[in-house]
Amino acid sequence: MGFDLYGENPVMRNINEDAYPVYNECTDMDFDERMKAFKKDIKLKDQYYEEWRKRDDENPGTYFRANVWWWRRLWEFVCIECDDILSQEDMDGGNYNDNHLISEDKAVLMAKHLQDKVNDGTAKAFEDDVTEYQESVERDKNGGVKNDKDWDAMYPFTVSNLQEFITFCSESGGFTIG
Repeated sequence: MGFDLYGENPVMRNINEDAYPVYNECTDMDFDERMKAFKKDIKLKDQYYEEWRKRDDENPGTYFRANVWWWRRLWEFVCIECDDILSQEDMDGGNYNDNHLISEDKAVLMAKHLQDKVNDGTAKAFEDDVTEYQESVERDKNGGVKNDKDWDAMYPFTVSNLQEFITFCSESGGFTIG
């Protein structure tokens, strides 16, 4: 399970559409037609998703994804640091895949504020605290936590992941959390 964030009005750079022939061909198909084509040709499916990822990388405001492990701690930091920007409804909405909308104004303010927290060392201190906590808990032979009270030690946080989120926020034009 993960959290997929989609930009509402993302900044779109000039894309050389000729560089994404499979993506363009398959995107023009309806869903059922595309799935049928993928079933026939797994290489087509792989190429489609590879081109889709590359195209999104060129436009970081279109899409941001984090699996549940990475999202929980990232969103925790965002809620702590942006509690004067986000409403309680926004903060709660980030915990579910129900397409909660964060407005463009809020996304821009979040990006600026979070970048300030990277620049002033707050984000790095949070990363260090999370890492120290994760390393301090007792683990079982599979790497899971031994004590139920330490379950949240499974959620990592890195400044580099936060930085990707900041870029997404600043270029998304607002976003939905799904």
